Amino acid sequence: MIKPFFSIITTCLNRKGFIETAIQSVLAQNYDNLEHIIIDGGSTDGTLEILKKYPHLRVVSEPDDGVYDAFNKGITLAKGQIINFVNSDDRWGKVPLQEIEAEFLGNPALEVITIDAGIYEYGSAGNWVRKKYLPALEGGEQFFNGLKGRGPAINAWFIHRELFDRIGVFDNFYKISADYDFCLRAVIMNARVRPLDIEAYHYLAHAHSLTFNTDHKKIASAITENLSIVDKFLSKENLETYQREYLRKRVRSLLLKIIYRKIRLAHPIGIINAVSRYIRSLR
Repeated sequence: MIKPFFSIITTCLNRKGFIETAIQSVLAQNYDNLEHIIIDGGSTDGTLEILKKYPHLRVVSEPDDGVYDAFNKGITLAKGQIINFVNSDDRWGKVPLQEIEAEFLGNPALEVITIDAGIYEYGSAGNWVRKKYLPALEGGEQFFNGLKGRGPAINAWFIHRELFDRIGVFDNFYKISADYDFCLRAVIMNARVRPLDIEAYHYLAHAHSLTFNTDHKKIASAITENLSIVDKFLSKENLETYQREYLRKRVRSLLLKIIYRKIRLAHPIGIINAVSRYIRSLR
């Protein structure tokens, strides 16, 4: 048996109030065939003192160029065959690590296993309540069908390191949505994906979350970056018909979201530009 088989990567910056939950959720699996790598961006709030309580962690603390730069650092350091990302303000549920390991060992061509995820909010009773369910995504055409109304949930992906060797790591040009870029790249390049229907990743929505931000300006920036990613893939010539169809629909969907945000931000030039492009996209 390869040790460690799994490399779990957590990136953080000043997450004193959350990171212990993430760490303990991994420890709670009682599974010793993994390593947990923490890539810290130089925390000053007491996060590093918390990390010192857990000697099993591999901790790197230094300035970085954002979360995707930190992801890539973790991938470089990882010793395991299978890589997963646990956000510093999220947690694992009960993850079927033995089943995932057996699936990979039994199918050497397999590159990704996806699991179900849930988005949780803190309830009035003082507990985390699931508000949205994100089923595990399949590969190929089913991937694009499954993306409707949701993101790809990269944290619910267990990725064989050979896929990073084949298609590259996260593109740090994108500061908000490089995970979306990576997932599209993986599926368009025919990554071999198998879903497991079990909810094992918990996204915890809160006021300081990078994922569940409610600031209109930040949301508009994220949507605009998603649009640039879709435009990049649409410019490629070797797309399947269903892939091109999805991407064209995605352009229109993102433009409508940009129009809404620009209206909320009272940005007339942005509204005009987005409406103009939306009309062109209908032709």
